[in-house]
This record gives sequence, C-alpha cells and structure tokens, in this order.
Amino acid sequence: MWTAYARVASVVENALGINFHAFVACVTLVIALTYPKLAKSVSDRLDSRAMNDRERLERYQRNRQRALEKREEELRRAASETKGGKAELDRAAALEAKLAEIDAKAARLGLTANGKGRKLGDSGPSRPEWNPLMGGGASRGYRPTGRPRPGGGG
Repeated sequence: MWTAYARVASVVENALGINFHAFVACVTLVIALTYPKLAKSVSDRLDSRAMNDRERLERYQRNRQRALEKREEELRRAASETKGGKAELDRAAALEAKLAEIDAKAARLGLTANGKGRKLGDSGPSRPEWNPLMGGGASRGYRPTGRPRPGGGG
C-alpha cells in the first residue's frame, strides 16, 4: 500500500510540480469548504422534492375525498329520488282518487265543471249577458245613442 501511495505522490509531484502533501492539504481544504454548500444544496433539493411529493399526495387525497363525497351524494340523491319518486307517485295516485271521488259526487248531485278553474255549478261568466228585453245595463254589442246611423244614400 505504501508503494501505491508513493507512486501516486511521485506522479502528482511530477505532473503538477508541487509537493504531494501540499496537494492533499489543498484538496482537503477545498472539499471542506465546498462540502457544506454541496450538502446543503443536496439536502434542500431533497427537502423540496419531499415537500412537492407531500403536496401532490395531499392534493390527490383531497381530490379523491371530494370525488368520494360527490359519489356518495349522488348515490344518496338517487336513493332518495327512488324513495321520494315512489312516495310522489303514491301521493299523486291518492290525489287522483280523491279528485275522482269529488267528480263522482258532483255528477251525482248534477253539478259539472265546464272548464279548468271554474266553480262547480257556475256555468257562465260572473257578469250576466245583456238581454235587451230585460232593460238596463250595457252589453258589448250595444250601440250607444249618440252615434250616427250608417249612411246609405237614398
């Protein structure tokens, strides 16, 4: 081993023209001065990568949790719609049955509904139609007296 050390020392002294021990001291000094910076940059790089990985993992977990909650909400909504839809159909059927019962009772009493929104038994508008024999009141087709008669020449 000492022979290899002596060979390296002689090669360095011949190539660089300086004492081998001075060369080793300089290299050791350079390494000692640059190593903390090198170690810090490597450490910082590893820390930033770890932080990025952690953030990416947290973002993934948040998105996954959000997707799971959304899916659960959709399933709950679908389940409530099927339950609610069934209940809604039952309510609609009960309402139809009740309306049919009311219509049957009205028909039995001789009352019929003429159209939507009209009261049973009321066949016409609230204002009676004008009848010239009854006198009074103005009709839509009634011509007031101040108007001239249609001319015709004659």
